[in-house]
Amino acid sequence: MDRILSFPASLGERSNPYFATLESGLARFGYALENYRPLKSNPPASVLHIHWIERMYQSGPARRTGVLSYLGYRQLLGACRRVKERGGRVVWTAHNLAPHDGVPPAHRAGFQKYAPKIMSEVDAVICMSASIEDEIRAGAPEVAHAQFVVAPHPHYRDVYTEWRPRERILADLGLDADARLATMLGYVRRYKGVIEFLKSFQAVRQPDEFALVAGLCRDEGLKAQIEAAAAEAGVLFVNEALSDEDLTSYYKASNLSVFNFSNILNSGSVVTALSLDAPCLAPAKGAIGELAAQVGPDWLQTFDGPLTPERLRAALDHSRAHAPTGRPDLALNEPVAVARAHLDAYGLAPKEDEAV
Repeated sequence: MDRILSFPASLGERSNPYFATLESGLARFGYALENYRPLKSNPPASVLHIHWIERMYQSGPARRTGVLSYLGYRQLLGACRRVKERGGRVVWTAHNLAPHDGVPPAHRAGFQKYAPKIMSEVDAVICMSASIEDEIRAGAPEVAHAQFVVAPHPHYRDVYTEWRPRERILADLGLDADARLATMLGYVRRYKGVIEFLKSFQAVRQPDEFALVAGLCRDEGLKAQIEAAAAEAGVLFVNEALSDEDLTSYYKASNLSVFNFSNILNSGSVVTALSLDAPCLAPAKGAIGELAAQVGPDWLQTFDGPLTPERLRAALDHSRAHAPTGRPDLALNEPVAVARAHLDAYGLAPKEDEAV
């Protein structure tokens, strides 16, 4: 049996949609994903697929103390070497080149010692765009020897299927039916540049335009800043974890979904917005430029440098004048095709009698 262990993974009914989509796609070819469990016994595997190395200290038992995450990283390095000794492959998906929020001091020793060693064991790198291969090689020289396989981020059109009508969303927010929404959705974190977005928006907003920040913010200082901005006209803040229906409804109601990442290699959030037919504005970083060329400027506008009031105003005006119809072209992001590319990285052939 070809066992594929994934770290991290959240498989099953309440899975992260990225893993659920990949799991479903691989199943079409006769393969299953299993969780790699830190600080626990794991079965022998043909493939160990690592996504975010920093998740060792962000979730699970290893997050409790630096000692546990140190041991967790040491165990993960040993698991990589055992897979290779058995003729298997270690695969890394380059979601990002560094943790977005930095490494907490308590966990820094284990991360700094073991992350480079784990990366040096990688046999194949999955990158979500051919355009970022050189950036990955420069930012992670430990994987320069590895095979590079392009597997775009899968779309979520089959995941988020229920939403409330736009008029109801606007009414629930206390807005008129003809209001225009610029949204920033999902967990609220500093690297997403929400304060800079709100300052630019308030400098150029028109009377019928509103900025909606919706998602849980655990950073008390950042939350206070957003609440202060929301005390002024035109800014709405929904500080709560969003259900799938909430997230889908807000994207469906959005005239422009704004992303202002300080650093980014790929963005599942942008793909999520496009999956739900929300026009987007995002920085021209990492894989975003290639995705913009794929779907066109009416669906995905990009910008260089900081998100200035002038650049945001231009994007808002473009979204008024060129509201797209239909759906963006996400053919390259079809989940089954993405799963097939993963098999190339795994060194596994489709089980043709089980593939659809």
